[in-house]
Amino acid sequence: MNDPNLQRFFKTYAEQRYRFGHDIKGQLKASNQFISKGGSAAAALHRMWLDTKALFASSTDEAIIQECIRGEEYAIEEYEEALEQAEEMAPSVKVMIEKQLNSIKEARISLQELGLTYATL
Repeated sequence: MNDPNLQRFFKTYAEQRYRFGHDIKGQLKASNQFISKGGSAAAALHRMWLDTKALFASSTDEAIIQECIRGEEYAIEEYEEALEQAEEMAPSVKVMIEKQLNSIKEARISLQELGLTYATL
């Protein structure tokens, strides 16, 4: 990826997602709730990292954007699924997840618009 604007865009969202994870962990810990750290989750993250690394090494900007849109759609599904179990969450955790979900939906819209721009180049 050679476009500096696109690099900044992805860096911004990567930093946001990193904060999301830490914010959720902090809220869960503060409310005495815990996240299971099963081996399958670690394996899934590792596979996702390898797939992402390969994608950035060999794909066009447009292909990267489309793959990121797919990732955002997956994240939205996961957040919505978590909210279906909201009765088990502390209210502060639920509010945080709702805010993060809205941010992810906004990011997906931005990516879709960006994808349209790169599709016409």
